[in-house]
Amino acid sequence: MFVSTSALLITTRAELREAVALNTAGFKVTVRAPDRLALQVWSRAPAVLIDNYVAQAVTELGLPRRSSLHLLVDNGAQRHVWVNAVKLNVERVMVLPDAFPALKETVRAAGRDAPAVTVIAAPLDGRGHREAEGLRRLRGAGA
Repeated sequence: MFVSTSALLITTRAELREAVALNTAGFKVTVRAPDRLALQVWSRAPAVLIDNYVAQAVTELGLPRRSSLHLLVDNGAQRHVWVNAVKLNVERVMVLPDAFPALKETVRAAGRDAPAVTVIAAPLDGRGHREAEGLRRLRGAGA
């Protein structure tokens, strides 16, 4: 089984989560609210998409600067877009819905560049060790 995250979306809005999921179908986008964001998730995500509505909260977390950071903005009047963009040092401001094709390409490219993680499971013997026979069965099954 291969597990690969293409992007991290930071938002608290269900409508944005659904719109991003719909427009990036086929790619794994992990969603976190700012108060549920771990440094490890922030650092390891190939691309980070930040909802402008929570940008100030993300800034206040004091996370280290990183590349491949994008600010998502609704096609309406939102305040502090450019202030947030500068504070976060984003690479791109994506005005939605017009930028959904660019968003999909960003997520696709991030997924292509992300290392896949291979998960291998084998049964445990009575002592809690991986059972060699179980590994042989997995290898024989093409794993």
